[in-house]
Amino acid sequence: MNKPRFIAAAIGIQTQEIFSQCSSSNHSELNADYYYSTKQMNKSVHSTPQVLHTSQVLQESTPQNIDCYLSTIDNTSDIKNELKAFKQIVTRNQVTIKYEIKNIQERLDLIFNMQEKILDKLLNNQTIDYTECNYVEFLTPMESDEELEKMEDKMKSDLTYRKTMVTELSRLMGQNLSETVRKIMQKLFSDTLLTFYSYIGFKGKKQFSTLQTCAVIFESIRRMKKFTDIANIEIEKPLKTWMAQASARLKKIDEKKSS
Repeated sequence: MNKPRFIAAAIGIQTQEIFSQCSSSNHSELNADYYYSTKQMNKSVHSTPQVLHTSQVLQESTPQNIDCYLSTIDNTSDIKNELKAFKQIVTRNQVTIKYEIKNIQERLDLIFNMQEKILDKLLNNQTIDYTECNYVEFLTPMESDEELEKMEDKMKSDLTYRKTMVTELSRLMGQNLSETVRKIMQKLFSDTLLTFYSYIGFKGKKQFSTLQTCAVIFESIRRMKKFTDIANIEIEKPLKTWMAQASARLKKIDEKKSS
C-alpha cells in the first residue's frame, strides 16, 4: 500500500470526527484548515511522495490525537512483525543449541567412561610383579659371559622377569631403527663382551642370534609403535653392524686415553 495515500485517508477520517465535536463558532476556521490540509495532502499523493512535505503538513495542520493514531499504526507495522519473527527464530535456535550441547556432553561422558574401562583392562592384563626383578642386572651393561649366562637362565625360568625386560627396553626408542638398536645394545652389553660375539658366530666367535637376550631385543623393538611390523632382516642389519664395530670403538677409546 502507498503510505502517503494511507496517511491522507487516516487524517481525513480523524479530521471529520473532530469537526463533528467542535462548536459552531470555530467551524469556519476548522473548515479552512481542513481544506488547506486536504489540498496539500492530495497534492503530495498525486506527486512523487516526499517524506519532508508530508511531515510538514502533519505538523502544521493536524491535531495531537492524530499523532497518537499514527503511533498505533506504527506499532502494528511490518517492522514489528519482522522483529517478532526474528525473536522466535533466536529463541528456537537457543533451544536447539542447548539440546545439542547436552548431547555432546553425554557423548563425552560415555567416551571417558569407555577409556577408563579400557585402561583398567589393559593395566590388569599387563600387571607385572616388579618385586622380584633387579633392574640393575639388565640395565647395567654386562661385562662378562658369567653375567650374560645368569641373565639367560633367569629369562628362561622367570617369565615375569622377561616381560619386565621387554617393557623396559621398549622405552629406548630412537629417531630411527639404527639409533634404537644402538641404545638397547649400549644398555645391555659392554663393547668388551661384544668382541667375543657375532650375530651368526662368524670367525669362531660365539653366536648371538640364539640367545634369549637377542629374542628380547626383537620383541622390545616390535613393542614400539614405529616398528611394529618391521621385518627381522631390518633389525639384523644395525645389530650386526654394532657388534662388528665393537673392537674399533674400544681401540678409539684407548687412543683417547693414551693421547
